[in-house]
Amino acid sequence: MTEFRLLIDGKLVEGASTLSVINPATRRTLTAAPRGDRVQLDQAVAAAKTAFPIWSATPLRQRAALLVQLAEALEAEQGAFARLLTQEQGKPLPQALWEIDWEFTQATIINVAK
Repeated sequence: MTEFRLLIDGKLVEGASTLSVINPATRRTLTAAPRGDRVQLDQAVAAAKTAFPIWSATPLRQRAALLVQLAEALEAEQGAFARLLTQEQGKPLPQALWEIDWEFTQATIINVAK
């Protein structure tokens, strides 16, 4: 089973507890997702508030380029993400592939529009 963590203030941390992720097709536990508590929520919100001025001052072209990099990384692992979406949400594999491809297309459109 894959181990997942929360990303808070640029660091991967354990959740205060976990939440079972159930495959709707098999009704078996697929994995355990980290579940933050109120303290972790407050830490994440504080980190986001701290980061926002820097992010919002970053030129639009640079932000768009970062989103395109994220989309390209997702596209490179499209098959793995699509299988995960299928297991996690029960959607058909073609629909999961379409959803990921749509996200990549949107990031590309954002980059072209800049």
